[in-house]
Amino acid sequence: MTEWQTAGPSPLDMPAPADQDWAYGRCVHPRAPVLGMSTGLEAQTVDEDEDELGYELIGAGTARDGLHGAGEWQSGDDQDGGPRLAAGRASLAFRAAVLDCLRAVLTLRFWLMMVAVLLLSWGAGMLLVFVPVTGGDLQGDSHRWAYILTAATLTLVAALVGVRWGLGSRGGATGLPDSEPGSEPGRGGGPLRKWFAAASRGVVFSVVAFLFLLVLALASGGPVEVAAVAGAVMVMGFAVFGGIGAGAAAWFRPGVARTAACAIAAFLLLGNVVAVVALLPAVRAYEPALVVINIERNDLGRVVYFECSPEFSGMTEVFHTERIVWLAGSNPAIIFALLAGEASSQPEFLGWLPGELQAAAEGRHVLCLEAKPLGEAGLQVPLALSGLVVQGMLAGIFLIGGDASARRREAAPS
Repeated sequence: MTEWQTAGPSPLDMPAPADQDWAYGRCVHPRAPVLGMSTGLEAQTVDEDEDELGYELIGAGTARDGLHGAGEWQSGDDQDGGPRLAAGRASLAFRAAVLDCLRAVLTLRFWLMMVAVLLLSWGAGMLLVFVPVTGGDLQGDSHRWAYILTAATLTLVAALVGVRWGLGSRGGATGLPDSEPGSEPGRGGGPLRKWFAAASRGVVFSVVAFLFLLVLALASGGPVEVAAVAGAVMVMGFAVFGGIGAGAAAWFRPGVARTAACAIAAFLLLGNVVAVVALLPAVRAYEPALVVINIERNDLGRVVYFECSPEFSGMTEVFHTERIVWLAGSNPAIIFALLAGEASSQPEFLGWLPGELQAAAEGRHVLCLEAKPLGEAGLQVPLALSGLVVQGMLAGIFLIGGDASARRREAAPS
């Protein structure tokens, strides 16, 4: 009997405990059967030349499997829910997205698209100023308003491009082979790679657009802060709308994903403003009002203090815009206008707009309704912040839903 043979049952005959992940070792010596079991997922082996014991990593879930995760014999927690595996998936998707972004920005097609978007946005801004506003006559502030409208148009275009990049292109390079987490073989991958790819491309897009707007600001004498705010809003737009597109692509079938993502984008870009205008008659009312006294305004004309006298002034038509304006707060152009008005060094252009929109959100266009003092009516949350929260919630719903759907497909038996 050889030195590894002992009396009693062989180690191979003993069942492994159900609550432990035991792996049987594999002996590579030509004369040696299996020496035993290993709890460290290692195989004890014998070298053919020197008859010395060695160790060989075997089994799914070892370091050689990298970020592929555990095999099918492992539990669902080990396969899908482990924090290390989740971090590995995110890291792999991020690296692939960066590579995908680098490949994209080095192509002629990307820069032709950038030039076309910038010129079309500038042309739209010029038309909005010269045709309906000035009637074709060049006035002193026309170029400044064209510059501001160009920046607002670019925030909307960035959202549309973000959805398109989030959904992904057919046959495009993913940066990952089909077997990697985050790829999309047959809709099998999660939304992270597409989301990171859309966001990373969006950063490049936003930087180029910011430089273009900076040139327009210097040429027109407009506030430079508007270009910076527009660049920041575009970066946030790519993150939000790219997340909506990537989440929809991982959640639904291609046709349904495209429809769902485009519907949400259409609502955030246009439908919310249309809804506010359509709902205005529904929030109209006639209410008693008192005489307003001791009104104080700041440099921008905003009411910062007032008092209500006991004298009744009559029934006043009131639009309770505080009930509906929050819908329009999620529009990227509205967010841009709010932030640009606050940051602009030339308040005569946009400085009045944040105060008016915030007053509409707080229901303060008519003062002294039922003797309510300043600060007791309407929503006190900044309108821009509430809009960003709504956008983030929608993007989060799509990303979480797409990730959960992708994990279910991966766990399903083939």
